Amino acid sequence: MGKLLNLPFQLDAMPQALTIQIPSNILEAIYAGAKELYPRESFLLLRGNKNKGAISITDLILAPFAIHGEGEVHFNPYMFSGDLSLVGTVHSHPSGNISPSHTDLNYFFGRVLMIVGYPYEGHTCIAAYDSNADKIPIEITAPLACRDEDFYEEDFYEEEDL
Repeated sequence: MGKLLNLPFQLDAMPQALTIQIPSNILEAIYAGAKELYPRESFLLLRGNKNKGAISITDLILAPFAIHGEGEVHFNPYMFSGDLSLVGTVHSHPSGNISPSHTDLNYFFGRVLMIVGYPYEGHTCIAAYDSNADKIPIEITAPLACRDEDFYEEDFYEEEDL
C-alpha cells in the first residue's frame, strides 16, 4: 500500500508538552486589572520566553489604544509586529467562563491565550490555551523579584527630582 520515505532527517513523532509558568505577583496584577475594569473585559499582552517546553511569563504590556467593552476587547496587533518577546495575550471574561470563544480563537495572537474569569481569585479562575483551543497546564511560580533599579535609570532622573 504505502511506501516509507527515506528522509535525511528525523521527524519528531510527538511534540513536546507545553507548560505556562507565571509568577504569582504577575497573576495578581492580571486579577487586579480585571477587577478594576469589571464588568468590562480587560486585555494585556504577555511578554516572556520559551525554553524546553515551558513558556515563562516575565512581564505584562498594556496594549495602546485598546478598547475595553462589555463582552469584547479591540486592539491593533500591527503595533507589535516586531516584538519577538511577546508570547501571547490574557483577557478577562466577566461572566466567569474561562473557555475561549470562537472570537477569541479567531483573533489568537502569539503562542498562548490566557483567560481569567470572575471573581478573579485563586487557581480556578485562570486557564491557558493554544491556537487549537487545547488547554495548557499553568504553573504558578514564586513572585518575580523586582528592584527599583530595573525600572529607573540613574541618568534619567536628576537627584533633585527624586
